[in-house]
Amino acid sequence: MEHNDYYDVDIRNVNPDELVDINDVKIDETLPTKERIEDFIRQVKNPLCYKSNGVIIKNVYSQNGPDLEECFRQIVMSM
Repeated sequence: MEHNDYYDVDIRNVNPDELVDINDVKIDETLPTKERIEDFIRQVKNPLCYKSNGVIIKNVYSQNGPDLEECFRQIVMSM
């Protein structure tokens, strides 16, 4: 999936069985931040649309807010 495709997912039409449950994602805390982010994205497949305990989650970010990399960094660092 290309980065631009992340934004195009419509949760009304997505197959829940194709989404990764974020609770199944394992982060190697020994990796540098950049590698943790890359590993998170690899595991979750679409970091903007995933499941949490079976509930579909779609993240949306504003144009003037933090960039996507900073948001991912915050997510990974909180794990």
